[in-house]
Amino acid sequence: MTSSDRGRAPLRVVPGALMGAVMGAVMRAVMDSVLGAVLRAVLFAVLGLTVPLAAQAQSFTWQGSAQARLEGNSNPGLQPEAGGMVVSRTVSAGLKTQRSSETAQTQGDAELILTPSERDSGTAALGRLLLRHRFSAPRDTWSGSLAYRRDRTLDGNATATDVAIGRSDRTVQDANLSWSHAFSERLSGEVDASHTRTVLRNTGGSAGAGSDYAVSSASAGLRHAWRETTSLLATLGRSEQRPLHAGPANALGQSRIDSLRLSVNEALSESASAGVSVARSATTRDFGLSRLVCPLPVQWCQGGIVRYVVATTPVRTRSQDLQYSVNASLRWDETTSASARLARSLSPGALGVAREDVLSLSVNRSLSEYASAGLAFDLSRSLQASSGTGSAGDASSSLRSLSASGSYRLGEQLTLSMQLQSRHYQRPSPQVGATSTVFSISLQYQGATVPGWR
Repeated sequence: MTSSDRGRAPLRVVPGALMGAVMGAVMRAVMDSVLGAVLRAVLFAVLGLTVPLAAQAQSFTWQGSAQARLEGNSNPGLQPEAGGMVVSRTVSAGLKTQRSSETAQTQGDAELILTPSERDSGTAALGRLLLRHRFSAPRDTWSGSLAYRRDRTLDGNATATDVAIGRSDRTVQDANLSWSHAFSERLSGEVDASHTRTVLRNTGGSAGAGSDYAVSSASAGLRHAWRETTSLLATLGRSEQRPLHAGPANALGQSRIDSLRLSVNEALSESASAGVSVARSATTRDFGLSRLVCPLPVQWCQGGIVRYVVATTPVRTRSQDLQYSVNASLRWDETTSASARLARSLSPGALGVAREDVLSLSVNRSLSEYASAGLAFDLSRSLQASSGTGSAGDASSSLRSLSASGSYRLGEQLTLSMQLQSRHYQRPSPQVGATSTVFSISLQYQGATVPGWR
């Protein structure tokens, strides 16, 4: 696939490409506006939770939760010179619902987060809304989901790609459809399509502020259970990114990633497992290269008689990349577990296609029936292609993070959690580093599961 991409459009007669075009058009119509996404999410919930399934036993449950969080961050804006500790107080409330029958299940998950605004002295409302439906038949399984999320980059588990974008308010809308079919006890097929829209708003010098782009993805694969402990998966996929509005923040044009992936997962024992995934990818980027030209002989412009004008030349670049992922997990005993992951991935984003290398290590230990602790180390580096040359690695950013966490269960439904995290960032423009230390303490209430009706 990769060698035939040069000089012509790749994947002309590939089911993954056809699926990408069809599902991309459908999902764009559904998800191109926030209002449309919310209205369809509400309709999805009403239909999923109220339309009865004929002649089947049904049940409905719900569960509430709440959290109060106090956080201190020495450098939330990731500036070269920290301005001092910034203390913020956050409260959140969540609700989970589930309706299930013998062949179908509908789940809803909503959370509202109130946190101090970074633009003024007011309060900002963040949160998420997720609706998921699944239907099963003897050989087939269909599932779909709608999601809406408002958060901030660099909060929580940030990545090196987030560092390159900078501090921004982020709104994400996502729709996903999938279908799987069992050809036999060991062989099954999978088809998946998704559409995601992301909007970034500036909160302090963000390189990606004002970006508004959509990513449509489609994939088809075959899964084979080679033996009881080993499974193989081959997947053919395409991912396309396009800006939704013109402007400097959306001037990176369109990009497309075609990939063929092979994965192996092995249960080494009852307490250990490992997985390896390798993908060969072809990336195509279309963008406009702007420059000043003189509409008449250049002497006229040099003499000031005629003004230079901006001319845009369409440019297409192609590149070949290797993606991979190696992960392993081990439960040392009943109280201690460890995991490791090494990966390289390609993903379109606010600054174009990013290649990210990640190394993650974590250890968790249960200290007693009520207390637990964990230690995690993450190292990632992001390389982004420049719209001027189209070459990977023109801009790089890196993130190194070390965190320690602990939790203590005060009661059946009440948990106290603490975390201390040190992060070091290297930003591409300007080429300077920044360090932050984050400490947080939170009190979480997890309500009991309450039955609704049967």
